[in-house]
Amino acid sequence: MMSQQAAQSWRIAVAGEPDLDEAVAVYLDVFLQDEPIVRSLGIDPVAMRPVARRLAEANFTRGLSLLAREAQGGAVIGFIFCDDLADDSGAGLMSQLQATLRQRLAPALALLERLRAPLKAGAPIVPGQVLHIAAIGTSPAWRGRGLATALLNRAVALGGERGFELAVAECSSAASVRCHQRCGFQ
Repeated sequence: MMSQQAAQSWRIAVAGEPDLDEAVAVYLDVFLQDEPIVRSLGIDPVAMRPVARRLAEANFTRGLSLLAREAQGGAVIGFIFCDDLADDSGAGLMSQLQATLRQRLAPALALLERLRAPLKAGAPIVPGQVLHIAAIGTSPAWRGRGLATALLNRAVALGGERGFELAVAECSSAASVRCHQRCGFQ
């Protein structure tokens, strides 16, 4: 349960096009610094920026991604990018990457595909059925306050409101695993 003070420290809302630049900046800071697999690959932030922008644009148009802003000042302090697991438009985005960046990201992309394979085995996934938590992160100064948990809980609730029956995520850090477990993920 979030404390009253924490609830007043930030506000969470569906991300939209006006939020793109600020959201991408926070996403890149968190993703390139803290995501263990990507950090180990040494991805150049300048090369990754256009990719992150296209990814955010695609996620924002679906209306499933959320941003957290400071209650005072309004700066973006956290994000959760979500999509529909049945939507394979991300594969098209990856095919548009510069060859060098695509080669650098290849190990991470291959791992993600292996993690998703069991989810996609068997019956086809119906659009609108499985909410995919693609990325979640908070600015370092806001960690340890329940913000990631609040974002994840709100995203799952939003998915349920939109008819999604299941939510899935690939957790690549101990902090991410703990956050998802607190929210009922197994």
